[in-house]
Amino acid sequence: MLKSIPPAGTQIKFAEIFGSLSSILSKGHSSEEFRQRFCEYFQVKDCFLTSSGRAALTLILKTLKRLRNKDEVIIPAYTCFSVPSAIAKAGLKIKLCDISLETLDLDSEKWLNLIDENTLAVLPVYHFGLAHSNMDIIAHCREKKVFVIEDVAQAMGAKFRNQYLGTFGDVGFFSLGRGKNITAVEGGIILSQDEEVSSLLKQELSNLRKTPGIEFFCKTLIYKIFLNPHLYWIPEGIPALKLGESEFSLDFDLHSLSEYQAKVGASLLHRLEDINRIRIRNASYLISGLKDSDNVSLFPLHDESYSVYLRLPILFKDSSERERVFQSLKKKKLGASKMYPTSLDKIPGIEKYLASSLDELVKSHQVEKTILTLPTHPYLKENDLHNIIEIIKEGGK
Repeated sequence: MLKSIPPAGTQIKFAEIFGSLSSILSKGHSSEEFRQRFCEYFQVKDCFLTSSGRAALTLILKTLKRLRNKDEVIIPAYTCFSVPSAIAKAGLKIKLCDISLETLDLDSEKWLNLIDENTLAVLPVYHFGLAHSNMDIIAHCREKKVFVIEDVAQAMGAKFRNQYLGTFGDVGFFSLGRGKNITAVEGGIILSQDEEVSSLLKQELSNLRKTPGIEFFCKTLIYKIFLNPHLYWIPEGIPALKLGESEFSLDFDLHSLSEYQAKVGASLLHRLEDINRIRIRNASYLISGLKDSDNVSLFPLHDESYSVYLRLPILFKDSSERERVFQSLKKKKLGASKMYPTSLDKIPGIEKYLASSLDELVKSHQVEKTILTLPTHPYLKENDLHNIIEIIKEGGK
């Protein structure tokens, strides 16, 4: 029987898919219920529901731009292409910072020197659910009156010092996209602790159109069916679907989340801890099997941090070894991914959106050539995890 493991995904129950249909006639009740549950869960003052993570970031930036007459946003030079897409769509400039090889986030020796009188915001990113401290960034930015936007699109449920990531900065945002911690197939969530920011966000969102719920019922049902490893090979074999591709584009809409998606999201929020526990268990199995391997480096565990491992990233010594292992894992259809194709400075056409001449991005360029991410989701069996470990330890031979 054909079998292909997805790189990422979240199991949605048929009961959640069909049980959420009543929300289509709820006239806002499901969205409000989801918002209240989310605020209570993450202990924040307010949250807002949008059509995607990049829509969430765009709306955040448009709001913050109204509060401060500045136009540059500092981000890691290696991250999802949706991040610079949102900055450009908001009419702001992108300033790239090299990354740390311990966190994949902003390099602590570089970001400080990039802040100047034009800096509107700094955007730390918690890639693949890896948790770590950004307290130095937050403290310095508050002193300089620079906003901190936490990108927790891939880290819902991750913590530092027993506090959820996304609640430390001025604003945070999550994604409800297909491969995220919980999913509504598409969607985004903004967390706000500031009353002035919340008030302006309400204005930004007040005129957004809601998409029809029935459309997302169909999408969610299809997602559920074809995420199964025994069927995933079907969408995987259709290039037009562009599964897992990261795209730099300003051509995306800003909508509110549909009532149906809000209902599905609320159901999955109840299961977030259980879903993350499975990912942590699978990541721990992989880490244990690879920790003594000579050909890969694992990312260190940080004190007082609770990572949720949306995927498990590993680094190879060189690009050729990464390629050998990737091709072997791909042949066995074990769900490995190279992730983002390049660092952001190499995206065609991005030059006109960059704030200034680029600093050296040595680590970002190194990571783009040597990173591989491994699946951790609930569809993995112990035999799959064992095979992934063996292929990596053998160098793809």
